[in-house]
Amino acid sequence: MKRYLQNIKRFILAAPLLVTTISATSPSLAATLSFSRGEIRFDFSQSPVATQTDANTSAISIFAGGSVLTASDAVALVQTEAPIGLAYSQSLGQGRDRDYIGLAESKAFLRAIFDIEENTPFFFDFAAILNLATSIDISNKEDAMAYGDIAFELRDISENRLLDFFVLESYLAANRNDDFIIFDASDNLMINDSVAGFNFGGNQESAIGFVSGGSAEYSFTKRTTLALSAHTINRALVQVPEPSYMLVSLLAFATGIAFKIKNKTASIKKL
Repeated sequence: MKRYLQNIKRFILAAPLLVTTISATSPSLAATLSFSRGEIRFDFSQSPVATQTDANTSAISIFAGGSVLTASDAVALVQTEAPIGLAYSQSLGQGRDRDYIGLAESKAFLRAIFDIEENTPFFFDFAAILNLATSIDISNKEDAMAYGDIAFELRDISENRLLDFFVLESYLAANRNDDFIIFDASDNLMINDSVAGFNFGGNQESAIGFVSGGSAEYSFTKRTTLALSAHTINRALVQVPEPSYMLVSLLAFATGIAFKIKNKTASIKKL
């Protein structure tokens, strides 16, 4: 039986979702479909003194008898005037017929450094959305997997101290029993509105997590330097492969997710 992980703090569970994330795609044209999209936005009370951004995408298509489409996109930015931060990434895989593998990956990263004067309030607002969907036509012969991860942390780098963190993560896999959606956040973060919905099991699966009205506020008795780091990661895989390379592709996809979860869990345990 597929499971819903229980470390969810502020989500209100919605009714099961249909796979409407990419409703413009006709089911008659795709035997397999995988989609993953993540976005997080920040509005800061003051401009950062230094910024760093990075956005990467990759897409691989291998076919021998069928057809497969993969696409990915990513954007990361930090704006110093009217200061905002944005990380966005999206991955899509779609295939039909037989003997193909398609894998798309996208990543966006941002980092902003703030110098906060003593007894001067610093605050930021944030919102995030994570949206995943998979679809197959024939169980046990087709595969579709989707993974998405949104996270940020705020550190006092003057004292090397973690102040706050946020994690929104989900995984869907046709023909397997390990789908999940996870939300975790530090107690200091205020979140006014949050929703999670999921549809696990069957040939069409979906998951969505949405957070809005998030905020945090700080004030320090001495001059302090803060670093906010955030990322989005999205992966989509579709396949109807020959047995010789099916296992390799599955292991590569699963290992990447397991590595991410392991390291994230380890970092949270250190708090």
